[in-house]
Amino acid sequence: MVRANLVARSIDTLGFIRVDLPRAPVVTTGTDGNPITTPAPARLFLPTDEWGILADGSIAFVRAADYHIDWVNPDGSRRSTPKMAHTWVRLTDSVRTVLLDSAARFLNAHPIPVNMRQPDGRDLTHTVVVPLDSALPDYPPPIGRRAVKGDADGNLWIREGGPPLIWGFPGQPSPPLSSVYDIVNEQGVVFDRIEIPGGTTIVGFGPGVVYLTSREGGSVSLVRARIR
Repeated sequence: MVRANLVARSIDTLGFIRVDLPRAPVVTTGTDGNPITTPAPARLFLPTDEWGILADGSIAFVRAADYHIDWVNPDGSRRSTPKMAHTWVRLTDSVRTVLLDSAARFLNAHPIPVNMRQPDGRDLTHTVVVPLDSALPDYPPPIGRRAVKGDADGNLWIREGGPPLIWGFPGQPSPPLSSVYDIVNEQGVVFDRIEIPGGTTIVGFGPGVVYLTSREGGSVSLVRARIR
């Protein structure tokens, strides 16, 4: 991650995060001369780091490997805080089987269209089934995707990843019933946990309040709720 000074026209590196980059498909040529596309295997529960900005301009890099935070302060200084409290739930063999079976059924039921340019210039559209990478980590990552937000009171909200099954896959509840956020202070300590109901999304903060959108049927409402 880099920061740009538009006045001085300079950039500096703030830090690095681990992300899940899409892997390129494998393209081969079939016996009929047409290309065959094999998508890269889908990966489940890949631990990826997340980041957020606090009200004072501090940047927090939340590490998925051990659930601690590396901070970049507004003056450019850096610090790290200890591992945060988290209930690590090991993926047992039976849970792994359920997850992989559910994911495989979903992927087979939802092939993706692929457009390929033929040697003669024609476009050929066909569907392919995404294979599944059966390698799962011992523990689900503690952080949800794109789930770190700074509130107006100088705290960091981190939506838990944890062991919920794959929402939307056959046999699994959809949507999730609720989301749980760890509330973390500038010392890197989880001092509160807040649960928001399913169908709601955090869109912003004010002093002591959180703003959410709530979906019901085909309508969307904006809700303001006191944090405490």
